[in-house]
Amino acid sequence: MSLTIKESPRGEYKLTSPGTHLAICYLMADLGIQETPFGPKPQVYMGFELPNNLIDRGGKAVPESIGAFYTMSMHEKSNLRHMLEAWRGKPFSDEEIAQGVRLASVVGKACLVTVIHKQTQAGRTRARISAVTGVPAGMPVPAMFNKPVLFDRDTGKGLESLPEFLQRLLRPEPTGAPDAFDSGRSGRSIDDADIPF
Repeated sequence: MSLTIKESPRGEYKLTSPGTHLAICYLMADLGIQETPFGPKPQVYMGFELPNNLIDRGGKAVPESIGAFYTMSMHEKSNLRHMLEAWRGKPFSDEEIAQGVRLASVVGKACLVTVIHKQTQAGRTRARISAVTGVPAGMPVPAMFNKPVLFDRDTGKGLESLPEFLQRLLRPEPTGAPDAFDSGRSGRSIDDADIPF
């Protein structure tokens, strides 16, 4: 056995092409309080599979996936509220907001996502979701490929089903600091290096 080790090459991720794509929401994760450029905010991550954008993974054709972070707020100016209203095609009433909006209800639902390419401060090109809208009536939607993934911080169930970059974000840093999972705050900022696309 050799005791020589070389750094494994970093996997190459295919950027989702710019434009509008058919998508199905397959992942919803409550990330708790995360550091953002605007200070600590409660965050949710939504993952979408793109059934018409197939890639080869170990000899098997699987749909590409893309996701987005949103601040968990239904304020009238929040990005999450605007996205959900565009997706469903109508605004939320005051009564609906007062009763609470179940984010988990969109898992398994189809939509159209508009993807743009943006340069990060580090000079990397990233694919970003710029808009989510409803699917036109009559447009065929295939069955969802991925198993639905829901992570609720209140129960802790589903953590092992999340992509590795989200698990790293949710697990505490091994520094002897307070347990981030229990405190609802990871102490880490959401960084481009954490997102594998």
